[in-house]
Amino acid sequence: MKNLILPLLLSSFVFFSSCSDDDDSNSAPSTQTLISLEDKNEASQQQVIQLISLAFDDSLSTMFTKGFKSFRVTYYSDYENERVRMSGVLTLPSDYQTTDYPLMMVHRGTTVEHLLAPTELTVPLYDIFAGLEFISFTPDLLGLGSSKAYPQAYYHAEYTAQASIDMYKAVKEALAQMEVSYQDQLYILGYSQGGYSAMATLKYIEDHNLNIDVVATAAGAGGYDLTETMTNIVQGDIYESPILISMPILTYNRLGNKADLSAYFQEKYALILPNLVDGARSMSDLNNALNDTLSEFFNEDFLLDLREKQNISFIEGQLIENSVHDWLPKSPVYLLHHKDDQTVPYESSQTAYAKMKSLGATEIELIELSEYSNLSGRNIHGNAAYHSMFESIQIFKKYRK
Repeated sequence: MKNLILPLLLSSFVFFSSCSDDDDSNSAPSTQTLISLEDKNEASQQQVIQLISLAFDDSLSTMFTKGFKSFRVTYYSDYENERVRMSGVLTLPSDYQTTDYPLMMVHRGTTVEHLLAPTELTVPLYDIFAGLEFISFTPDLLGLGSSKAYPQAYYHAEYTAQASIDMYKAVKEALAQMEVSYQDQLYILGYSQGGYSAMATLKYIEDHNLNIDVVATAAGAGGYDLTETMTNIVQGDIYESPILISMPILTYNRLGNKADLSAYFQEKYALILPNLVDGARSMSDLNNALNDTLSEFFNEDFLLDLREKQNISFIEGQLIENSVHDWLPKSPVYLLHHKDDQTVPYESSQTAYAKMKSLGATEIELIELSEYSNLSGRNIHGNAAYHSMFESIQIFKKYRK
């Protein structure tokens, strides 16, 4: 029933048609971040409450106290020694002209279709977070939105963090341009790939001593110790989403040793994988084109190395380099994960928590999710996302002034 009502509700939202910048030039002064700011969506508090009640859960709708106005932000970031046009969604609470709000970076989960990029969605999936009394923003990240001509840098810590921090800079430039005052504090939130992105961003900020006041980070169900996460996944012979464990390998191989993909995959899959993630195919399409029986999908020797850790291949070295669990955070970190998650094993968060505690972290908490919304067509990992995100908001509210 919800799937039938939701499109009707969404038609009542005000969607702006905005001017687009057709300049495809990637050249820019090194000090320039913001390129353009365009109207995207607008909704009243009542419309947001209706949306949440119909799409998710009535109990969650009480958390939303504001409507929103959202924008499509285009900005510059660096990738492989190139200045690249990237994009994301910036959303303001409806009373932004009279009330100062803190900033919240909301990271998206895995997205493979261009039309499902945060900036391309007509459904205000990421816009609604401003209704929780934050100025929220969500980067598309490389490979989506304005940078869709590029392949995704999937689970690549540096490029994920750089694109996110550059959007943070562009957001502050945009707020100054609009003469919007705000609380200069940042909260970081994400789930699944977004959980990883949240941790990668925080680690980069703290490792580089950037002048960004991060109040707290809530990361849900991400892979953090990538070697351990991959090893846990491949211990069994069936994995329901082979594209998810293929995309990091494609990223690391493309940016690194550029080996023939048959070093990692069976020949028939090595031939089709380079052009498979094209932005047109859905997650289901991609998984159906591959093989969820891992012994039939991976190169036999590579799979053995992953399982037994006898030899450290280039890819395994990249998994280590791009892991985001082995460091001491200076600001509060909350790890949220459903105990029965089969897509990203719960052990991923357990390992990160234990490692950070062993390094001396005192403001870190592991929260075991036991509930999930039984939405049609989703597994536990997908269904637990909303509980993780809204539990994170409740955590953030403890820090609000």
